[in-house]
Amino acid sequence: MSGEELYPTLRLPRPAGLRVEEGRVFDSVRRQWVVLTPEEWVRQHVFEFLRRQGVPAALLAVEKAHRSHAGPRRTDVTVHDRQGAVWLVVECKAAHVALSQDTLAQVSRYASELRPRYVCVTNGLGLFVAGSDSAGVYSFVPEFPLFPTQQSDNS
Repeated sequence: MSGEELYPTLRLPRPAGLRVEEGRVFDSVRRQWVVLTPEEWVRQHVFEFLRRQGVPAALLAVEKAHRSHAGPRRTDVTVHDRQGAVWLVVECKAAHVALSQDTLAQVSRYASELRPRYVCVTNGLGLFVAGSDSAGVYSFVPEFPLFPTQQSDNS
């Protein structure tokens, strides 16, 4: 694959000041240089998208480890609310990876373990978000949810 195929223009906003050097990108959330893979390209765009949605960088976690009945897992992006609860889990795929039932099943497993208010899957070209109701049942939402601005807001 060519560089343009590996790192295409995405539908998510390009991060301002994105620093790419010698196959690495500076991750402003982790505050370190990381290997620039096609999935990381999407993840960096997701960070910018979330910032523009009002998510404070301090409430983002990247490749956060958690335990499950199937062993250790890592979520690509986890967003906490101001009380520390998991508000959103994002599963990132490279742009050339189709969003499929398998992708949804992966984020569903994370949801059953972490109980976030919302889950999202994206390859940078498509983006699907589902929200949970009071019974913990997820269904797709038509628009990306607004990050809660108030301490008591859990929507």
